[in-house]
Amino acid sequence: MFRNPASFLKAFFGFFTAFGAVFLAIGLGVGFTAPDGIIFLLAFGLVGLTFLLVGIIGLAVLARKARLRRWLLENGRALNADYDGCGLHTSVAMNGRHPYVVHCHYTDSATRTIYNFRSEGLWFNPASLLEGRRTVRVLVHPDDYRKYYVDLGDLANGYKVVG
Repeated sequence: MFRNPASFLKAFFGFFTAFGAVFLAIGLGVGFTAPDGIIFLLAFGLVGLTFLLVGIIGLAVLARKARLRRWLLENGRALNADYDGCGLHTSVAMNGRHPYVVHCHYTDSATRTIYNFRSEGLWFNPASLLEGRRTVRVLVHPDDYRKYYVDLGDLANGYKVVG
């Protein structure tokens, strides 16, 4: 149903938000009108509030990440990072599969600092598409290189990768 983890997370946190709002509304509605409503208010209200907060915080984190990515695509400083290879990101799994990530690094000769970058998860093996490449485009925040986006938009050269 969900082939993209981002769409799954949006639906997941959206469900938590809706579920929490309904439980909180029921808890508040019955809690203040029923004679023994304080128990009902505590049971439904606290569960609803917990679910609502988890959902809202999750959606806020996703929105912040998407906003940073958009900002970096529009205003980020482009670097040509050296391609190190690609591998599996084994700490993440979806449907028993691990995403592939592209590893690269950039050496700042002025400050003699090496910055390591890792792409977002890819659900196909990009190794054959990166053959012969020496560099990968990375967009960084000019003031903070910890905020970055490995731009692999041209990776498939116009082809749609399926499976």
